[in-house]
Amino acid sequence: TGKTKTIVGIVSALLALDATQKIDQQKAQGSNGVWESNSKRLSNQSVAIARAWQDAALARQVAKEGDNMATVSVGSFKRKRVLICAQSNAAVDELVSRISRDGLYGSDGLIYKPYLVRTGNVKTVHPNSMSFFIDTLVEQRLAEQRINEGDISNDVNLGSTVLRSELEKLMERIQSFEAKRAKFRDNSELETRTKLGEMAAEDDDLEDMSEAATEVTLQRLNAKKKAIYRDLSIAQARERKTFEESRSQKLRLRKCIIREAEILVTTLSGCGGDIYAVCSESISSNRFGRPSEEFLFDVVVIDEAAQ
Repeated sequence: TGKTKTIVGIVSALLALDATQKIDQQKAQGSNGVWESNSKRLSNQSVAIARAWQDAALARQVAKEGDNMATVSVGSFKRKRVLICAQSNAAVDELVSRISRDGLYGSDGLIYKPYLVRTGNVKTVHPNSMSFFIDTLVEQRLAEQRINEGDISNDVNLGSTVLRSELEKLMERIQSFEAKRAKFRDNSELETRTKLGEMAAEDDDLEDMSEAATEVTLQRLNAKKKAIYRDLSIAQARERKTFEESRSQKLRLRKCIIREAEILVTTLSGCGGDIYAVCSESISSNRFGRPSEEFLFDVVVIDEAAQ
């Protein structure tokens, strides 16, 4: 029906129109020292720019009007942010696919790819949208930071794994010697040699060992077990600390990516998660002053609103 194409066109026009209006305002202020207000000109310009996604040549012509007066960089202005919502994940993924594939028209009439972020539940995200999914972007940022900072978290996990493996082998040896000691105490040497024959073949320490030697060996193994438990406890505490730091870092990166995104696409229910948290923090942190508009949204487009 052209519904998705219309939404892409609206978003493209809004972003392009905002930049063009600011350029015209800057030119008017530079020439007269005051802000000009020409509703007819702006109205005509709005119509022309709104068709930018449909006719790049027309958008290029409108953007070039008045260039003889002054040249202003669009990048010097604060960019607009757009939130696009839909009721279904299929509609959200279709919007992501269309914007990422076709791009948007800028105020100069040229196609560009905006900073696009898809949020929501990873289980409901289409595979084609995963490269724009926030979890994917967070993992990419983390990987870059680990490379740059030389992260040692993997070494910490490896040390804990080695300790667990050593402890498991040690417990098997302790159980073997405890079984031998129990047989000594039952004064059943013949029965002991018969039942532990297979163990003796694998472990020379069990063969022809007296009760006193067995007791000394057990004491040595138990002392080693306590040392491994102590080291393992330290390693696990270090792992928990690393995990908490990693979780906090991921949360900070999620918020950072949401703040940086030019276009955020999510379901209606998905707006109540990370996106709402970022907007809420922006308002609460400026409770006694003006909220930071940079982290809020200038436009919200709701797809399938009538449903």
